[in-house]
Amino acid sequence: MKIVKRISALFIGLALMVALPVTAHASTNDDQQDIASLDMSVIDVHIQSRGAMTAEDLYDFLQSDAEKTVDIDAETGKITAVSEGITKPRIAVNNICNGHDSCLIHNRVPYADFGFSGTGTKTGNWPYRISWETGSHTAKAWYRHGYDVVGWGTKFGPHTKANMNAPVTAVQVTNYS
Repeated sequence: MKIVKRISALFIGLALMVALPVTAHASTNDDQQDIASLDMSVIDVHIQSRGAMTAEDLYDFLQSDAEKTVDIDAETGKITAVSEGITKPRIAVNNICNGHDSCLIHNRVPYADFGFSGTGTKTGNWPYRISWETGSHTAKAWYRHGYDVVGWGTKFGPHTKANMNAPVTAVQVTNYS
C-alpha cells in the first residue's frame, strides 16, 4: 500500500511539474502583459471618431493596420498620446531643387543646392548657404550664428527669395504648406 501511495505521489508530482509551466505560460500571455502595461492615465484614449477606449480596445487599435501616430516618452518608454491618422507632416530633402521645392542655395563648389518638398520640418547641417527660396511653399529657414540659431527672416509666402550678405550654415527648414 505504501508503494502505491508513493507511486501515486510521484505521478501527481510529475503531473504538477509538467502542468505548472504550461499554466504559468498560459497566464502570462504576451498580449495580456502588453495590455496591462499600457498606462491609461497618460494616454489620450479619446481618439477622434473612436471615442473613449478601454485598454483592450486601445491595444487592438495599436495592433491594427489603421494609420496612427503614437508619441512615446524617451525616458520611460511609455506611450503618452495616440491619435488616428498620420498627424506628423512629411518633408523630404534632395540635393537638387525642383520648381516647387523650397531651396537652400550654396555659394561654394562642390556643395549642392538642397530642395525641400512636402510639409514639415527637417534639421541638418548645410554650410555655405547664400540664399533661401520658398518655391511654392509658405516656409521658413534657420541658420547658425555663433552659438545661436537664428530665423532666416520670418515665415515667407510662396515664391520668395531671401539673400544673405555672407554665407551661413543652415540648420533647419520648415515647409508649412
